[in-house]
Amino acid sequence: MVTIKEGDVSKRRCAYCHLLWSSSTSTGSIAKHLLDKHNINSTSQQQASNSVLVQTQIDASTSTLAISRTQEKRLDSIIVRYIVSSMLPHAHIESPSFKRLMHDILPNYQLKSARTLKRLVLRMYVVLRHLVISYLSSQSFRYAITYDGWTNNSLKGFYPMTLHWVSLESSKPTSVLLDFLDVFPGDGVGKRVGKALFSRLKSFNISSRILSTTSDGASESLVASKELARLLLSHHGQEILQPSHMLRCMVHTYQLGVKSTSKVNRAIFKKYSKTMHENGEHEPPCLDCITRWNSTLIMYQQSLKLRDVLICTTSDNAIANEFVDHTLSIEDWSHIQSMEQWLLVPAKICNHLSGSKYPTLSLAALAFNHLLSHCNKYISMDINSVDSPSEKITLQVQHEASTNCLQYLIKYQESLKSVPSRITMFLDPRYVF
Repeated sequence: MVTIKEGDVSKRRCAYCHLLWSSSTSTGSIAKHLLDKHNINSTSQQQASNSVLVQTQIDASTSTLAISRTQEKRLDSIIVRYIVSSMLPHAHIESPSFKRLMHDILPNYQLKSARTLKRLVLRMYVVLRHLVISYLSSQSFRYAITYDGWTNNSLKGFYPMTLHWVSLESSKPTSVLLDFLDVFPGDGVGKRVGKALFSRLKSFNISSRILSTTSDGASESLVASKELARLLLSHHGQEILQPSHMLRCMVHTYQLGVKSTSKVNRAIFKKYSKTMHENGEHEPPCLDCITRWNSTLIMYQQSLKLRDVLICTTSDNAIANEFVDHTLSIEDWSHIQSMEQWLLVPAKICNHLSGSKYPTLSLAALAFNHLLSHCNKYISMDINSVDSPSEKITLQVQHEASTNCLQYLIKYQESLKSVPSRITMFLDPRYVF
């Protein structure tokens, strides 16, 4: 059925024969008409109604009728939920493609600005915050929290704080982003973060039910956990957060261990990247970044693809002087190729542990042992057993990388024997004991 207007009177029209009914006609009469005249039973009628309903909504949205205030607020809420759930920036709403989409679907809807969207998001947060507090306070289980620190271009510090638990209804891991802690970076930031964490947990009425904290391996992050534990002890008169429950992010630890293996001179990539940026004609090669997983492997892989281009560029007489101190030798290229091969296994481990749909602490011990085996395999190889100079260079590079990585990782082996780690391994249904 399609709803139409004749003057101020609303009528319903049959989508098949265009017969008109008044708005007060019962659904039973319409169903009988569909069955008698068009041989459509209730099942097919429902399917037809659904498709027609969608078309009706589109017709209504593209009509010349103005959108009411109530409809406008509902559309605002829908867009806010879309932006938040998709983790898109506020400025996305002002992008030409999004404006074009909304104009094609809802030409009469006045799209809000990014600044207004931000206010709507904050307004929704204020409402939902009370609901979250009510829900969390009514539960009896304990929570794990994770936090990490970032700074923007103005060196303003932000610490996203996420709460994790296992839902008793679905038995699945659940998480919610509680807040962004606005903390000034610099000396003493660890204690300031610890105080901010305690303040947020107390405002959500869950400070007495914290099971563990997880952060990166930075010293200030560990100071924040210790400060939080001290404040919880002082406030509740008993130990809430045990030292063994202050956990490091194992993926972060793996990455730092892997980064310690790379000693290649990055000047050639930085120089070439700057040159490509200046002429603006080509996409410059990527550079590795210590905070991005597997970035060194990506840099190596792309450099090997661009090897011929890099060699030609640095050999050109017109610009050769600019690269005289940065040209890679044949030995350097062998080094890069050896490291690219060695980094493939750590990259697979980090990609697997970085998954967000399941807990990774239970897999950390297995991944740790696998990485240790990977290192020991190359350490045990006899470099003198090969005659080829290129193969000898390859083994030397991989041996050095494995030794550096092993020395870094072995310091954190004891943390994998903690009580939380053993409990998660015991409870993980993927393990068979």
